[in-house]
Amino acid sequence: MKTILKVVIMTLVIGSLFSFTAPTSLQDKVTVTAVYDGLEDYGYNFIVTKNGVENTITFQEIDETILKTYDLTSQEFVGKSFKVTYNVLTETMEDEFGNEEETEFLTIVSLVKL
Repeated sequence: MKTILKVVIMTLVIGSLFSFTAPTSLQDKVTVTAVYDGLEDYGYNFIVTKNGVENTITFQEIDETILKTYDLTSQEFVGKSFKVTYNVLTETMEDEFGNEEETEFLTIVSLVKL
């Protein structure tokens, strides 16, 4: 009886943990032309201009091999144009009230200075 109770409790605990996060999905690679705007605590900022409107895209991650070619921690590349290819990882999380919220994590996978 104790064994069955333990199994039921463990199943409930594991099930409740999975209810707070949904599977993540990796979308196709996206490529943009952008101007590097510097590194902040929250990521690498690039400015994309489309139809005369500037938007900042912040990338949370970058492939380590890219940082060996372009030291984006320095000021050397601020203001320089790049062709940026990145992946978008979308994660859906559910809070304790059942509300879903999507969060996107952007990872640079290729960077070419123009």
